[in-house]
Amino acid sequence: MKKAWLWIGLGIFALSGSVGAGLQWWSPEENKNDDAGVTIPILMYHHIGNLTVLEQNTRKADWSVTEENFNEQCELLVENGYTPVSMEQIHEALESGEGLPGKPVCITFDDGWREQYEIGLPILEKHGLTATFFVYPGPICESEDEKSGYMCWPQLHKLVDGGHDIQSHSWSHPHLAKIPAELARVEMESSRRALEEQLGITVSSIAYPFGDHNEQIQRMAESAGYTTAVSCYAGVTQSEKTRMHLRRITVRYADTPQDFLRKLEIGR
Repeated sequence: MKKAWLWIGLGIFALSGSVGAGLQWWSPEENKNDDAGVTIPILMYHHIGNLTVLEQNTRKADWSVTEENFNEQCELLVENGYTPVSMEQIHEALESGEGLPGKPVCITFDDGWREQYEIGLPILEKHGLTATFFVYPGPICESEDEKSGYMCWPQLHKLVDGGHDIQSHSWSHPHLAKIPAELARVEMESSRRALEEQLGITVSSIAYPFGDHNEQIQRMAESAGYTTAVSCYAGVTQSEKTRMHLRRITVRYADTPQDFLRKLEIGR
């Protein structure tokens, strides 16, 4: 099985010529009007750690938080009565219009960085919270002993065993709307299959790498078996009509507790 997925990864790499090691934001339509729907804040995290003074003035500050701030943000969620929900719970609620707690929140992490497991997980457990991890399998290693910035399969198994949600982030983190359509389809399908086979779970949601998508990518994602997808559009209003490009809240390095609480309410 390991060799089979290795060949898929090598084939994708050869076709695309890029692996999403860095993060470059696609410019979302942040001012696009929300459709009538339900308020579900979906928080978006990437890195947990300290930045240098110089780094704090770069785009790195858009996808990093300190360990202290993440802990404080989890405290605020608990203190203000928020209850974590999974992507499948969101899908079911958008279909039926019911089934969510009074103040739902979905905590999401992108990429599968190891610090999410080593730093983020203990904080989540401390506060009794669960999260959704959007992972791209390409760089996932086999053992915790391997030196890698990404999680390994045993760590992902532990997340699943702890009640956390593992979902797809494509196979190798390309700009899906900027590569050939057939390659985009393979990226989405192979990621879903690998995660399901390796972890014994159902994968039904995808986070578009870089937030890059269009209507064709949305249709392809649905054809690949996904029932929801998350974007980088800012906002907290979700609906059945927008389930293939749900809105998320970018949590930034400089966010104060007041910023965080405001974002939970209005999404920006």
